[in-house]
Order: sequence, then C-alpha cells, then structure tokens
Amino acid sequence: MGQSDKALATALGRLSRDKSKLVRFNLARVLAALEKPAPALMWSLIDDFIQKESRFSVLDAGLSAMDWLWAESEAVMDRVRRITKRAAKAHPEHDIHQTLAATHLFQFLRTGRSECETYIAALIQACDTPLAVHALLPQLHALRKGGWLTFSADSVRARAWQFLSRFLTTSLGKLKQHREAWQALHEKRTPSADEAKPVQEKINNASRVVDGINMQLFFTSGAHSDSNEPKLDTTQTRQFWLESEPLLRALAREIHPHTAYHLIETFEYLLPYAPREIFLLAAQSIRSASVAGFQNESLATGEVVKLVQRVLADHRDIFQSAGGQESECLGALLEVLDLFVEAGWPQARQLTHRLEEIYR
Repeated sequence: MGQSDKALATALGRLSRDKSKLVRFNLARVLAALEKPAPALMWSLIDDFIQKESRFSVLDAGLSAMDWLWAESEAVMDRVRRITKRAAKAHPEHDIHQTLAATHLFQFLRTGRSECETYIAALIQACDTPLAVHALLPQLHALRKGGWLTFSADSVRARAWQFLSRFLTTSLGKLKQHREAWQALHEKRTPSADEAKPVQEKINNASRVVDGINMQLFFTSGAHSDSNEPKLDTTQTRQFWLESEPLLRALAREIHPHTAYHLIETFEYLLPYAPREIFLLAAQSIRSASVAGFQNESLATGEVVKLVQRVLADHRDIFQSAGGQESECLGALLEVLDLFVEAGWPQARQLTHRLEEIYR
C-alpha cells in the first residue's frame, strides 16, 4: 500500500469515529464502494462500525451497504449475525429491523439459506407484535414489486409463496386467538382499559398483516389497473391463481369488510380461470364478512353487483342443475342476494329479477 493509500485509510478511519452521526452515517452507507480497490480496508471499517458504533441508524446504513457484497456470502452473514445481535436492543419500530428482515428474507428466497429462514420464521411467529409488523409488512410490497411471486425462477417463486403462506396462516391463527380472547373478556364484564388494550393491539397488529397480504395479492393478480405495474399474461395469471388459491381460500374466511372488499375485486378479475370455484369463494367471503356488516357498505354493494352481473353474463352455466340436484353456485348466489336485499339495497333487488336468465 502506497503512502497516499495509507493516508486515505487513516482519513476514513478518522471519519468512521467522527463525532457527527451524519458523517458516520454517510460513510457507512457507501462502504461497498471499497470492495474492489480496498477490500481489506472495507471489511475493517465495517467491523469497527459493528463493534463500536453507538447509533443503530449508522449500523443500519452499514447493513444496507453490505447488500452489494453477497458475492462473499459467508463474510456478509458473519457480520449480519453480529448486527442482528446488537439490534436486539433497538426500539421495536427502528428501521434496522426492516433492513434485517429484508436481508434475511431475500437471501432465503434467493438461496434457500436455512439460517435466514429461521430468522424470518421467528418474526412470523411474533406477527402480532409491533416489531414484527414494522419489520415484515414492508417486505410484502418489495415481494410484489420485485416479481418474486410471479416472474422469478420456479424454486425462488416456491419459496416466496412458502413465506407468504406461512405468514398468512400464522397471522390468521393469531387473529382468531385474540378475537376469542376479546370476546371472553367481554362475556363476564366490561374489561378495564389495562385489560382490553393489549388484546386490542394484538388484534390490530394481526389484522394489519392479514389485510396487507390480501392487498398485495390484489395488486399482484392484475385486478388493479395501474400502468406502473408489470402485467401478467394469460398463462401467468392462471399460474397466479393456482399458486394463490390456498391463500385466497384462507382469506375468504376473514370477517373484516376492507379485506373482503378487495378480495371480491380479486375474485371478479380471476373469475375466467375457474368460474365455479372462484364464485363459491367469493360467496364465502361475502358471508364471512356479513358478520361485520359487509352487506351494509355501499362500496361493497357495488362490487358484489358487479361480480354477479359478470357471472350471469359470462358463466351462467355454473348455476345450472345437474343430476337432479340444485347447483351449489345457485344456492350461494341466492344467499348473497338475500343478504343485500335484506340490507335494503335496490340494486340487489333488481338482480333478483335477472335470475330467470339462468334457465335460458
């Protein structure tokens, strides 16, 4: 190393210990630029930050910089482990938890690395806590925008769906558990604020996850018309339906009206790929959400009317009786219309006059 290189190393070392957090932050976030010209110096500076840095925001910047260094995966993982250990003391909603979640999740998706999968599994298990919600919810958007569920290689896409399925299943389970606890609290007496608040917060956290997953499926499917979104062709949309079906079935049992509203939009868009199965799922979602008053919402009425109009126009054969038995789809349609007629919506009443079309 020449004299000028030594001087540069000394200067960078001094900057890494500068009293200004902003100076240290700006240095940490560009450390990957030293990978080719001075790799030993780069790793030395990273190690110094991990050992001595007092600000989690600076550690977060260094962690983000290492995302460019996965060619040396073992060197990166060694440092990720040390940062993970230190970050355990960070506030639950500090951004370093998001960066750690992204680091572990997308390394797992790319490589199947079990250590990263274990880290993500622990976060999923804590999906009703502020830390896990703050860390994992942003990854759902990145998962969709990066095409991990649709445009990636088969093995990578399978891991992405595995992650999403585990996340949804655990969140729905927690949500059911906390709703039952909430009901039990109110059955005997009016609970105090100290008793009710922790349960309500857990319900809110799990609900945010469930609704967040539902929204990403809605956008990924193509149901939302947005020129900035990559569009799936017919083959890819069919594949999306096949791979998302278990998650959509689970979501169809959720009672929250906001979740049901966008789920119905997704089902209406996917209808041509499995008309009978998808219509029955849509009907199940409507019935589930009716517990929370879905049928009383004007937006819900418009979306349900749109769904029924489309299925009557394009797929009325699913309502035909077979073997002397009434179609399951017809029974589901009548239940849905009854819900909205009883809620007083004239649009639903008008649809009942079109039922004769089924027999034409």
